[in-house]
Amino acid sequence: MKNGIHYDVEWDCYCEIEAMNSTWAKAKTPAHASVKREPSPSMQLGSLAHAMITNVDIDKHITLPNFNFRSKSSTEKLQSWIKGTVGTSIPDEVTSKTKLHKWLNEVGFTVVSEDMVEAAANMSKAVRSHPDAAKLLEGCNFEVVLVGELHNTTCKARLDGLHRDHILDIKTARDASAEVFGLDFARYAYHIQAAMYTDLHYVNTAKSLPFYFVVVENQPPWGVNVFTPSVAALDIGREELRDAAERWAIVQMMGDFCYPTGIKPLDLPKWYKKRG
Repeated sequence: MKNGIHYDVEWDCYCEIEAMNSTWAKAKTPAHASVKREPSPSMQLGSLAHAMITNVDIDKHITLPNFNFRSKSSTEKLQSWIKGTVGTSIPDEVTSKTKLHKWLNEVGFTVVSEDMVEAAANMSKAVRSHPDAAKLLEGCNFEVVLVGELHNTTCKARLDGLHRDHILDIKTARDASAEVFGLDFARYAYHIQAAMYTDLHYVNTAKSLPFYFVVVENQPPWGVNVFTPSVAALDIGREELRDAAERWAIVQMMGDFCYPTGIKPLDLPKWYKKRG
């Protein structure tokens, strides 16, 4: 896919773009970035809430009917339902619920429970009812793909929301307070994501846009908070993005690697030395 801003790009097509994304840039090592993990229940709920808020890919989230692989008639009914919903038959090697969930995830579907559907609907309603969040969502294009060169590296991003006046990212969390989400902001390196998204937009348009996080809690009372990264946070994100681009260049030559070889000295952390 050429450098630029692209609309209506399917997830599978986005994944095929050979470029560094924010998930890779935030990873500890290239080897850690390449590991594919099964989505946790909180990730499944977050994915569904995200789809409901943006009204994109809702049909990629499915609630399975009751079934029993040990029953031939039940399995046949499930097979018929899957073929009608997913568009393909269950492979013969899929013989358990765990394997079924894994296979569905591999073909682009997320299995959610009825409780998750109800929770996600509450989260979507809370976001759409929040004055600041609703204003930012209005007029946005959703799931917009950006491709461009940053630090001599081809990078890509799939923006939750792109407005002519801002960039928007939706996060789900157990606690959307500034104190707790501020910790998540650092722990999950969201500042690198924000730096990459804003810079990718700039290299394609020569226009700087503000970046906003809309954070919604995944449990009652479904609290919503809106944040914008500080200039200092974005500057640090850009520095770490530059380091990630250098690692990406090495990976292109050497392949995925984990920690550098060699024996390293190990000392106690500063906070431990200062205790007492």
